[in-house]
Amino acid sequence: MRYQYSSRGFRNSFNPPQFYIPEGIKKIIIINIVIFILIELSGLKFAIFREFGLIPEKLLFDMAIWQPFTYMFLHDGFFHILLNMLFLWMFGREVETTWGKIAFYKYYMVTGVGAGLLNAIINYSSTIPVVGASGAVFGILLAFAVLYPNRIVLLYGLIPIRVKYLVMGLAFIALFSSILMKDSRVSHLTHLSGMITGYIYLNWNWLKWKFTKIFKPKSPTKSFTVNEKKQSKVDSRLIQKRVDEILDKLSEDGWDNLSEAEQKILYRASEEYSRRDQPN
Repeated sequence: MRYQYSSRGFRNSFNPPQFYIPEGIKKIIIINIVIFILIELSGLKFAIFREFGLIPEKLLFDMAIWQPFTYMFLHDGFFHILLNMLFLWMFGREVETTWGKIAFYKYYMVTGVGAGLLNAIINYSSTIPVVGASGAVFGILLAFAVLYPNRIVLLYGLIPIRVKYLVMGLAFIALFSSILMKDSRVSHLTHLSGMITGYIYLNWNWLKWKFTKIFKPKSPTKSFTVNEKKQSKVDSRLIQKRVDEILDKLSEDGWDNLSEAEQKILYRASEEYSRRDQPN
């Protein structure tokens, strides 16, 4: 993988060393490997998958609420765990370095659990266990693309491609595969759900503001204020007209022929004009 000047973090991209494993990722990898070895040695793999893997029907109708948390620490075979941990290390190490261990743990768990829940909601009647960390790993891949969209990676070790295009391609593959390949052993829907959960998490404040703006009922305050201003202008014109009429009467008949109410109107108008004409 090589680095572009347009990439965020370019100046820091060579520190830490290329094969450095941050503490958070190291602990996640160790936990997954230990669990994988214990399950393989136990001889109870499929029973454990039925209990701690993600089974949508069991989660939704039997209240197996632990499954969205436990499924992502189970793996079905050596290459399954190898690929998930490899991609976690490749794309997660710089995300953890940028965010810090705690924020990385939080994001990893949110995307993993969110991917499981979305999968369960969509495939609510499924009784097939879903296992693996791929939902969280695809969430990490999305976060890497958000942080370093123009970073160049070598697809299949040969084809240079920007990370943002790689992620978009993987999202489309996951989308169409989840629709067209329902019988696949690979849970493409979990991959897509991890990305969706990651996107919602990273853009939560903006999405919440947008949702509020769209669905918030329109306030009548503005129209009321406009009507109030219009009414004020009408009242001012009527008062001015009345003052002009009284002034015409004053010039023809004199002050003594004005009624007490007319004299008060002129007095108040005189005070108002005096205030307006005072220098600021």
